Amino acid sequence: MTDNTQHANQPTYEQLIARIAELEAAKVTRTPGTLGMKIGDKGGICVSGLTARFPVTLYAEQAVRYVGFLTGMTEEEVCKTQLGTIITENRAKLSFKAGIKALNIPAVVVQAAAKATE
Repeated sequence: MTDNTQHANQPTYEQLIARIAELEAAKVTRTPGTLGMKIGDKGGICVSGLTARFPVTLYAEQAVRYVGFLTGMTEEEVCKTQLGTIITENRAKLSFKAGIKALNIPAVVVQAAAKATE
């Protein structure tokens, strides 16, 4: 004789199938080789797609300097791009290195760093 109370709290087959369909519909798919960017749990900018498996995480000012290096833009010009928009919109979530004032970053990003540390 089996104990029916043991199975009472388990989902039915139909509920499991519905949950799988729900999760598959919500899954965000990226094609291999495309870049993605998000704010990480520890306040860094995580860029996925640069390496085969793991994301690269940078402080906000490191990302600004790196993009400036790659494109030949000044830090002020970089801060006017999509990266600058991401930094200003997520300033409360971002971590900033202590040396942010050594960079020639516009006041908007410096103010964002100050607000993030408050």
